[in-house]
Amino acid sequence: MPKNTRQPASSAGWFNHFAVTASPIVGSPYAFLFAITSVLVWFAAGQYFKWSNAWQLVINSLTNIATYLVVFLIQNSQNRDSEAINLKLNELIAADRSASNELINVEELSDSDWMSYFRGTSESVMNGSVVGSNERAVGSSENESCGSFHE
Repeated sequence: MPKNTRQPASSAGWFNHFAVTASPIVGSPYAFLFAITSVLVWFAAGQYFKWSNAWQLVINSLTNIATYLVVFLIQNSQNRDSEAINLKLNELIAADRSASNELINVEELSDSDWMSYFRGTSESVMNGSVVGSNERAVGSSENESCGSFHE
């Protein structure tokens, strides 16, 4: 099985640990309830502060800071999820001796290589000439029994 060429940076270990811990908290219903409550308290304080610019600046600053920080948590979570899916798919491809492994690291192709491969595969599919190494075409009687995709 081909090895994954990407290695996580050891200096990013603290952030990964923080992101794994913070993601479920930030995505919880309690965090949403906290956000709604904060906005309601801010809105209720508006009359006390006479709807001033400083009052508006508080919510704008806090929401911008929170959004900016949470974007990095979301991206980290998406990156981990994507890597996990890729590793699982690579393992499945490697486990099936009849599967082609030429696409195991397709995410590392350049944009031009990606597009040329995609165009070639799309044309083959449209012409009906794509057949796996085990000589079964998509839509054969074996595959049609798996569900109602074509209905």
